[in-house]
Amino acid sequence: MISAELWAIFHGLKLSLDKGWKHITVESDSAEAMKLISNSGLVDYTHASIVLDIYQKICLLACGLLY
Repeated sequence: MISAELWAIFHGLKLSLDKGWKHITVESDSAEAMKLISNSGLVDYTHASIVLDIYQKICLLACGLLY
């Protein structure tokens, strides 16, 4: 289930970049997904690729994280 949460966040960030939106708040009810994203240096290997992709997109946007 964590994979679905991470992919949803990824696609939301991608859409935001495609639309040119600059100030984004990422909200999720998945504490595990948000923990992986906010601690991107401590990624579990199962989700490392998607978490790093999300982190890169967050760096391009002025993102806040809420959970």
